[in-house]
Amino acid sequence: LVRRSRYLHKNSGFMRELVGNMAVYSTGDGIRAQAQSADSAWNRLAEDYFKTWSARCEVTGRFSFEECQSLICRGMDVDGEYFVLKTRDALGLPALQLIEAHRVGDDLTTEQTMDGILTDAHGAPVAYRVLEDGGTKDIPAAHVLHVFEPEHASAVRHAPTIQHSINH
Repeated sequence: LVRRSRYLHKNSGFMRELVGNMAVYSTGDGIRAQAQSADSAWNRLAEDYFKTWSARCEVTGRFSFEECQSLICRGMDVDGEYFVLKTRDALGLPALQLIEAHRVGDDLTTEQTMDGILTDAHGAPVAYRVLEDGGTKDIPAAHVLHVFEPEHASAVRHAPTIQHSINH
């Protein structure tokens, strides 16, 4: 479904505009920090730190926090989900690494995984299997934000939001 959804997004001006508008209206200028402690000086410092960090928070330094939010929103509509690795940059500072949906998976679904997501006995994610050039890498679930809208309680992945438009 992701391949067909991406094809539709790439080749239909209407769909491209629709996805773009959804990102603009969903994220706007992006989430901004609003510290609410009793210490106004600390609040100002925290907000200033977040503003500085968010200017280039992505691990490659190419995207701001607002741009990351927009990319994730677009990815959710076209791919159905997005993965964000909480990591550190070359200087050891907190950073986000965006991982597109097609990069999480495995060669074959096994008893331990469901479409690249390793789960425990209760179905809770334990790790995400990221496809790399040299094979796969399991990343602990605590380090990953899996952004998607489940349609039922046992869902571990989600189909593209625009999938319903593929055949119309």
